[in-house]
Amino acid sequence: MSDELRQSWLRKNPESCYIVKHGDKVVAFFHLLPLNHETLMDFMNGKIRGWEIDAENVETFEPGKAVECLAIIASEPDVDATTRKHYVRVLIRGLTNELGKLGRRGVILSKVYATSETPTGIAMALHVGMEQFGKKLGKRLTFVLDPTTSESFLVDEYKNGLHEWKKAKPL
Repeated sequence: MSDELRQSWLRKNPESCYIVKHGDKVVAFFHLLPLNHETLMDFMNGKIRGWEIDAENVETFEPGKAVECLAIIASEPDVDATTRKHYVRVLIRGLTNELGKLGRRGVILSKVYATSETPTGIAMALHVGMEQFGKKLGKRLTFVLDPTTSESFLVDEYKNGLHEWKKAKPL
């Protein structure tokens, strides 16, 4: 995916990307990209690829609005494995805090989807509690996480935040 494409997504939803920097360089990023259902399912079923997702298909995060998201994670490939793991740990720690903020604002994450064809990406998806979704697409596996029922550490802060929002919401 080009920088231009990712920037168009950010113009539509500036809260959809989380980054880790080392100095001035972005060394890891996580897109939590809310998409309309049809586009998301086309991606998950292999009908389109990420570079074909136009910004017009990106949703916004709004209180009380349920959204389905595509998770995209990447880290600096030109460093050793230990350094990459460190970057990703920092990213995940920050992401869990940001998910808590989304929950406290009342953003309803109904499902989070991801794909991977690398052993590291597949292991990471399983480690954070994602379940396999749909058919294998060549070497690419597909995953889904339901934040409302998941026991994943990744969504604990989100669920706590959403619970706070629901309690504070007037009837």
